Amino acid sequence: MNIKCNNDKCLKKDACAIYEKEAIELFEGDIKHFYSEDGDKCDFYKEKEITFRLVQIRNNGKQRFYETSEPLTVGEALGEKVSLREAMLKERAKLLPEYHFLIPNNIEGVSVVCVSEADTHTEQLVFAGLQAPDGNYGRLNLMIGGVLTFITDGGNEEFVYPDETYLKNLAKLSGYKKVIVEKNDIVVNRVVK
Repeated sequence: MNIKCNNDKCLKKDACAIYEKEAIELFEGDIKHFYSEDGDKCDFYKEKEITFRLVQIRNNGKQRFYETSEPLTVGEALGEKVSLREAMLKERAKLLPEYHFLIPNNIEGVSVVCVSEADTHTEQLVFAGLQAPDGNYGRLNLMIGGVLTFITDGGNEEFVYPDETYLKNLAKLSGYKKVIVEKNDIVVNRVVK
């Protein structure tokens, strides 16, 4: 990640850039603000905003698909951070050539997210999703959030959260400070089996 402070008036240009990088990497919520002489915040501290819009519910309500207003660039799987651009390009390589258009080479990250409940035990995971040419949505086998649980134990409801919790965590990992989640009643009431 190339971190650079673009505010020429910043009194602590280098420190600002270094601190921001550490804050993103460590998921720190309380970010220190450096101000210029005229009181303006540095460009990094201008609020980055992302909107998640619920677009489809499938599998009797167990899969909820959200489109993002901006690409997500960082996810989390098995406790490790994942570059979503690199992961999506790996997924593209698994597809038959006639489906490569679904994941273009110049993809920046993930723009469709699927929050998915397991059928067999108490578990909820987040996957990268795609929109098919027919307008329907589907998910890839690319986990980008949630916690794996053991099917033999019946899962673990301590690791199941509202969709908004997963979406806010993904936004935070990708450096977004303001998160909006839109749920349209028409979509909520029209579940695809």
